[in-house]
Amino acid sequence: MGQISMEITRQPGSVLGGNQQSEISGELKAAQDELDNLTHAPMQDFGLSDKRLFNVRSGTRVRGQDIRENSGDIPIYSCFRDARIEKGRASRKWLESVGMTIEEKPIVTVNANGASVGKVYVRDQVCAITDDVIIIDVLNDSIDLDFLAIQLRSAVAAGGYLYEAKLFVARVKELTVSLPIKQDGTLDIEHQRKIAAAVKRFDNIRLKLSELGKWSADARIA
Repeated sequence: MGQISMEITRQPGSVLGGNQQSEISGELKAAQDELDNLTHAPMQDFGLSDKRLFNVRSGTRVRGQDIRENSGDIPIYSCFRDARIEKGRASRKWLESVGMTIEEKPIVTVNANGASVGKVYVRDQVCAITDDVIIIDVLNDSIDLDFLAIQLRSAVAAGGYLYEAKLFVARVKELTVSLPIKQDGTLDIEHQRKIAAAVKRFDNIRLKLSELGKWSADARIA
């Protein structure tokens, strides 16, 4: 996927006040123009199976009852639709005693089971991950995790992964992402960050429109 496009659909019968409509339409146009300019940069495809760049692994099985009996301050994430929902919190000592990896560095995750299969999140706080989630460690400092997550969401959707009942590490390793490169062929992390920031601005505008209840939430990154 070398390019990010946007679709903005106005809901029938929706009306914005003149000033609001002009302001938000201007913001959307600016976001679209910015993304159009940024996503015409040279890109190169990389597979998640590339061990120089990525390490793809599964989380660890843990029971809710055990978490409750060993409560603590380390959040544990499973395959939920909302990135903020926790399975619970457990003590570091107990997690280490049962061999559960405590994620000390930022990671990207893909939900691997249930109704939220294919959901992609960035986890940048200390946490633990269950076996219903696949973890992607980024091994190269020239890859921005927020940009990688954007590309993974598109790759997951394009590959039909959202319709699968369960994902496995081997299946996720088949995914390919496109990353901006410089003229010398090296990864361009600054360009990745610019695109990720532009996408975030677009998402914030979409949220604003949704909260106003005037426009369709179909304004989306595709």
